[in-house]
Amino acid sequence: MDLKKEVKEEFIRFQRNEKTESIVYERLASIEKDESNRKVLRLISAEEKAHYATLKKYTETDVAPDKLRIAKYYWLQESWVLHLPLN
Repeated sequence: MDLKKEVKEEFIRFQRNEKTESIVYERLASIEKDESNRKVLRLISAEEKAHYATLKKYTETDVAPDKLRIAKYYWLQESWVLHLPLN
């Protein structure tokens, strides 16, 4: 698909966010003890992956996740022992 440069750059930014967030949610799910919460986090991760795939169709570009942001969220979860009731 032929997108204007500005639009493509914005879509790529959104795409990077979706990929990053899918990884964050999957990692949070992997350490969540409550099965119900783990399922919700995995569902959210799958939705983010689907958003990424949709954007990739338009940008025709594979982007890397924001590794610093992934590390930040993982560190915050570990350091605060974050337990959110998701159900």
